[in-house]
Amino acid sequence: MSIKNKLKRITFLRYIYYFPGDIVKHYKDRKLIKENRLKVKNPPEAISRFKDIHKGERCFIVGNGPSLTVRDLDKIAGEYSFGSNRIYNMFPHTKWRPTYYCEADPFVATVIKKEDMRSIINGGSTAFLSLRSCDDYPDGTKENENVYFYYVKPIFGVESIRNETRLPEFSENVPDYFYSGLTITYEMIQLAAYMGFKELYIIGCDHNYNRTIETGTLTVNAEIKNNYPKEMGEMDERIQKPTFNPKTTIAYQAAKKYADEHGIKIYNATRGGRLEVFERVDFDNITTKEC
Repeated sequence: MSIKNKLKRITFLRYIYYFPGDIVKHYKDRKLIKENRLKVKNPPEAISRFKDIHKGERCFIVGNGPSLTVRDLDKIAGEYSFGSNRIYNMFPHTKWRPTYYCEADPFVATVIKKEDMRSIINGGSTAFLSLRSCDDYPDGTKENENVYFYYVKPIFGVESIRNETRLPEFSENVPDYFYSGLTITYEMIQLAAYMGFKELYIIGCDHNYNRTIETGTLTVNAEIKNNYPKEMGEMDERIQKPTFNPKTTIAYQAAKKYADEHGIKIYNATRGGRLEVFERVDFDNITTKEC
């Protein structure tokens, strides 16, 4: 192990390394959020109108994993559902559209094609987008009455060290802020709970695909990537990140803990994958509503 990597294992030195940057990051984030609140028609506090509007109902949370098929989406076309990021690439092949669409990664916002984002906004889905990135979306997005901008608390370096194995918090008041679980699925679960859904079925959350790290080199797992439907597989190389970050598993554990304490059932209806936090159910045996 190199001296640099040995030093990284010393917690005290890591705190010293991150602390100055965290101060700057905190100041810039507060300033940006304050400015962006004034630019949008529906700032985070407007999300309060969604409190318990689906009380006692069920929904489907759609991941973008390679196990997801067009047939799966067609089956839930008559159900309440959440989709995220580049799920719109499946739209030409299915009648399904998400009831609610979420996108919160500032970097993803810069690489999503403007016309694709317009297809989401104009296609009947209510969109929840990143307040930090409001200037990166297409013209007219900030003023659109069907678009709500939400705030995800940033993860600071010092906080990350302190919480490496501790469950993240779960927001009960999403108009104030969401907590990050390093996966947008965690944010969609928080939003679904706030809306009052009592049964959440997760599909397409493989939890173990895309890139692998071998001997310090980041490489694309082409075999797994090719399992995507063609439109889902053609992703911008810049937004393919290492998946199966152990912290995402911890986030799902936090979601399960919150759900268990509040009478919410979360089921994993994904075919295969490595997400074992939630009770598994067979998606093909779920009776769904016709569109």
